Amino acid sequence: MSELIIFFRNIDPQFYVCIFGLIVTGIGIYNPLLLGLYSPDNSYNESSIMILIFRLISGMLFLIMVLYLLYRLVTGTWFGT
Repeated sequence: MSELIIFFRNIDPQFYVCIFGLIVTGIGIYNPLLLGLYSPDNSYNESSIMILIFRLISGMLFLIMVLYLLYRLVTGTWFGT
């Protein structure tokens, strides 16, 4: 059990931030309503173009984070090896 704790302590905190960012941008791509971008009754009168732009930006950030995550995992710089 202590080896598992040591393993997680050796991981760079950026790894956890990256995972959290992937979750948030994934929500932004799938359902911007959960991030408060628009309301179901459209009381803020957002256009579909604005929602599309938000989803595109979320998608680009998601892709950048996935590539960064893969780069760091392949090089082994997050796990102290």
